[in-house]
Order: sequence, then structure tokens, then C-alpha cells
Amino acid sequence: MRQAARWYPTIGDMDDWLDADLGTLALTVEVSRPARSFRDLPRLLNPLWWLSPREADEAIDNVVPGAGALLCDALDRGVGRAAPRPDAARAELLADAAA
Repeated sequence: MRQAARWYPTIGDMDDWLDADLGTLALTVEVSRPARSFRDLPRLLNPLWWLSPREADEAIDNVVPGAGALLCDALDRGVGRAAPRPDAARAELLADAAA
């Protein structure tokens, strides 16, 4: 597997940039809330829209143990530099932005 950060210009390719430039492991879990009517047919063709969980916090709590285990396993194999342990306190979202 290779990172695509330098293959072509992109906007929002955060995981590849974090890996290539900072040597950190990144995992993006896509969650959203359906905000449109089912009458909006083009959006219905996007599985991210209709398969997304309705409660983001519940979905995040559900994936944290698995994502943490994947990161810890990768670190045990010598991939990447650092990741929080699954039992670490959950960081406040955007806490550093408030400072």
C-alpha cells in the first residue's frame, strides 16, 4: 500500500498528508446526519448519505475500540510513530482551538 498524498493535487487528503509528512497513522471515520428529504434522488445514490449513522457520538463510541486496536497493532509492528492508547482519556474536540 502506498500513500497518495504526492500523486496528484487534492484538497482534504488529510490522512495521506499526516502519514507522509508527519509519519503518524491516521484513520478517518465518516459519519453524518441525513439532512435532506428522500425526494432528493441524487443524494440517495450516495451510500455515505443513507448508510451514515443518525447519531454521530454513538457511532464514534462504537468504532473507537476497533480503531484503537488497529492503531496499536500497527504500532506494535513498527508502523507510524505514535497513537493514543485505547484506554486513554478522550480528548475534547477542538480543545486546542479554544485556547
